[in-house]
Amino acid sequence: MESEAEKELDISSVGDIPRAAARAEFSLVRGGPFYRLLQAVGLIHPQQWNLGRRIAALLAIAWAPLVVITAVSNRAGLHSLLLDPRVYARLFVAIPALIVGEVLMDGYFGAVLRHIREANLLDTADEVRTNHVLAQLKRLRDAYLPELIILLLAAIDIYANMSNRGVLDTTPWLGRRIGDSFHFTAAAMYGVLVGAPLWNFLLGLALWRWLMWAFFAFKLSGRRLKLVASHPDKRGGLSFLGLMVMAFAPTAFAASSVIASNWRNEILHHGAHLADFRLAAIVLVLIIALLALGPLLFFVPRLAALRQKGILEY
Repeated sequence: MESEAEKELDISSVGDIPRAAARAEFSLVRGGPFYRLLQAVGLIHPQQWNLGRRIAALLAIAWAPLVVITAVSNRAGLHSLLLDPRVYARLFVAIPALIVGEVLMDGYFGAVLRHIREANLLDTADEVRTNHVLAQLKRLRDAYLPELIILLLAAIDIYANMSNRGVLDTTPWLGRRIGDSFHFTAAAMYGVLVGAPLWNFLLGLALWRWLMWAFFAFKLSGRRLKLVASHPDKRGGLSFLGLMVMAFAPTAFAASSVIASNWRNEILHHGAHLADFRLAAIVLVLIIALLALGPLLFFVPRLAALRQKGILEY
C-alpha cells in the first residue's frame, strides 16, 4: 500500500513537473517529527484526522494521571483539582481546540492553493517560483529544529513560571507554602513536567504553522498576480485569502481560554478586579488581530496600486 508520504506531492523538484502534478495538495500539518510520532503510535492514520482518538489519548496522558496521583497521595486536594477551571481550560478546551484547528488549517490552506491554480492567478514562471516556495515549506515542516526550539521555549516558559513566586498559589492540589518556600505536590509536578509542556508545545506548533502560512503569503504577494480591479469580490480577486483568517480562530480561542481562566482565578482567589485586566485584554485583542490579519497586509500595497490603476483606466 502506498504510504501517505508517497501520496503527498514530492515538490523537491517541483519546477520541473507538469502543471497537473503541481496541483496536488500540500499540507502544512501532515508532516514534521510530532506528526510522524503520532503516526508511529497509531494515533493518526493516512488520509484521516482521528480527532476523537487523539484528543482522548492526550487527555489520558495529561489529565487522568493528575486525578489518580491526587486521589492516592493528596486526597484532600482532589476536590480543588476537579473544580479548577485552569485545568479544564488547558486540557479540555485549549488542547482539543488546537487539534481541531489542524483540520481547519489543512483544509483552508489546501483550498487557497487550489484556487490560486484553478483561477490562473500566476503565469508559468511565477507558478514555478511558487512551487519552489512550497518546497521550502515542506523542508521547514519536516525539519526537527523548529519543533526542538518550540520544546525549548516551552521548557523556558515553565521554568520562568515556577521560579516566579508571584504566580504560584496555594490551591490544595498544587502545593502549599512553608515560610518563604513553595512545595509542589506530586500531581503538580506531573502537571509541570507533562501537561504544561504538552499545552505549550501544541500552541507553539500551531503558531509555527501560522508563521509558515505568513511566509507563503509574503512570497505570493511579490508575484505578478493576475488581479482584476473590477472583480466582484472588491479585492481584485484575492478575497479567498480571507479563508485563512478562520483557520486561526481555534488558536486564538485556545490561547484566550487559558488566559481568561488565569484572570478568573486571580479575581476569585487573589483579590483582583476585572478592570485590572483592561489593558491586558486590549493588548490580547490587538495581538490576535495582528496575527490573524497580518499575512494579508502583504497584499495591501498591490491592491492599493490596482485600485488607483483601475480608477485611472475607468
